[in-house]
Amino acid sequence: MFAIIVAVLAAASLQACGSSTAGLTHVKMCNDADGEGMCSFNNSTFSTSDKEIYLSADLENVSDGMKVNATWSSLREPPDGSPQVLSSFTSDISDNGSFPYHTYLSAPETGWPTGDYEVTLTLTIDNSEPVTKKFSIE
Repeated sequence: MFAIIVAVLAAASLQACGSSTAGLTHVKMCNDADGEGMCSFNNSTFSTSDKEIYLSADLENVSDGMKVNATWSSLREPPDGSPQVLSSFTSDISDNGSFPYHTYLSAPETGWPTGDYEVTLTLTIDNSEPVTKKFSIE
């Protein structure tokens, strides 16, 4: 069973300027996050023995009421040719400013199947482009 944990952390609230655009920056993936769930390096290849795969980013200039969605998918070819969604989770943003964000996906009980995967982050605002990080498990 895949498990997903998502957290939006607000250590300090930086007030966003009215003319600033909300977005996602410094998106990184790793197999060993720091104590706050953030990745200090970026990795795109993981081992079948990794227990979790982490993704961290900075939410910039967000405002109360926005949402951030993380969708983890396997790119193995199912019969219909579309990616297989492993987990999807939406977090509510309850403050204004810029904040660290992290999510992770736990390995299934039988371990990670080898192959190609992706995780897509989306902010619920009209002008925000989704950020997709592709990765492989070997």
